[in-house]
Amino acid sequence: MAGEEHPPSWLWKGAVAALALVLAGGGLLATALGAGWGSPHAGTPPTWRADRPITLTASTSDPVQRYPLAGGSDAFSLEVVAQPVSGADFNGYGLAVGTTAFAIGGDGYTAVLATDGVAEAPRVPWQAFPHIHRGASPNRLRVTCDGHTCEFRINDELAATVDDAGQRAELALWAHWFEGPPLHVQFTQIARWDTPTSD
Repeated sequence: MAGEEHPPSWLWKGAVAALALVLAGGGLLATALGAGWGSPHAGTPPTWRADRPITLTASTSDPVQRYPLAGGSDAFSLEVVAQPVSGADFNGYGLAVGTTAFAIGGDGYTAVLATDGVAEAPRVPWQAFPHIHRGASPNRLRVTCDGHTCEFRINDELAATVDDAGQRAELALWAHWFEGPPLHVQFTQIARWDTPTSD
């Protein structure tokens, strides 16, 4: 309308450029976290590292998948980057220590489950966790055990602490299909750090 003042075009261009920088920065941060930035082990050689990515497939005919990894000591950290390639968001995937599965889903939920390989009972019930990257986005998962206590972190944020997780030597990648199309989860950057004990 006549007489109405509009902000100068350079101001709009500056605002659009600033928004683009913020969005690009968020994408770079997610990529950096997936690559290991911020990990307490960054720059420290692991005791053991998998020599290739590992994909687990779970479906109606074989709903629970467990891939054994090289075992460690009573004090260790196991870290992976896990990404669901296909399957419904409410299926579970994560890490297993003995008879305990530390699970997340693409729907933003996490749980700690006691499992015998088929049936599961919640030690920490499924609950929303804001630091999970949803859908098919990668998440960095880390379990750190010292004696009988294990901490589970998702993208460097503490999600759960449990006692008596099970036999430390039995470490595994884990996936559980609940419903929908087959679940495919790719695990990369799989590494374990053993911590010297003070005995």
